[in-house]
Amino acid sequence: MDRIATSPDLPCSWCFDCEIRPRADFFLPYSFYHQIKRMAAFDCLSYIYNMKVIYTAFVLWLIAVSCVNDKSERAVITDSGLYEISKNEAGFQYFKMNPDTLSAHRESPHGSNVRIRFNNIAVSAMNDSISDIRGDRFPDGSLIVKEIYDFPGDDLNLLSIMYKSSNDPAAGAGWLWNEVGPNGEVIYPVARKGDGCTGCHSAPGNRDFIRTFSLH
Repeated sequence: MDRIATSPDLPCSWCFDCEIRPRADFFLPYSFYHQIKRMAAFDCLSYIYNMKVIYTAFVLWLIAVSCVNDKSERAVITDSGLYEISKNEAGFQYFKMNPDTLSAHRESPHGSNVRIRFNNIAVSAMNDSISDIRGDRFPDGSLIVKEIYDFPGDDLNLLSIMYKSSNDPAAGAGWLWNEVGPNGEVIYPVARKGDGCTGCHSAPGNRDFIRTFSLH
């Protein structure tokens, strides 16, 4: 016959303690007590291991989702992507709330006649008349499109596009720089990172590399 023993406290075996500890006069065979103790300890280790597996899987899932979202955002910021979000006037407001063609400044390399429009994110940083920026910087997501014409009333010659995306690896001075023809043909690709553009746009009078406010 097995030796009889009173069960001691088991610091790790929570499932065993919950069943046994409230009953101070509980007795059980010695071998049976040790068998349950081993099972309880195994359950604790299994629980800890499973929680580690679940936590690791959750962290990996968060990383995967973040990468997918990041890739999705970057997929839009391409030459073709910028053309698609810039070709239509919907969602934009024109400089000084005036859609008429403006004569380009003599220092401008962008042709003789222009119309300049801002998306709603850019407008949120501007004054009520859409004639100037209120602070020092446009927020990320700002899109500024300059429509370029040879003469007023002519067909569109090209689009000069600036898209604010400070952390994008293709950004130059915090902007993506792009020029496309009226049908989306790439004239100046985003991959050039503003080479040949940032020098002129950093001239005195610029506001976050935008010279529209001092030249028009």
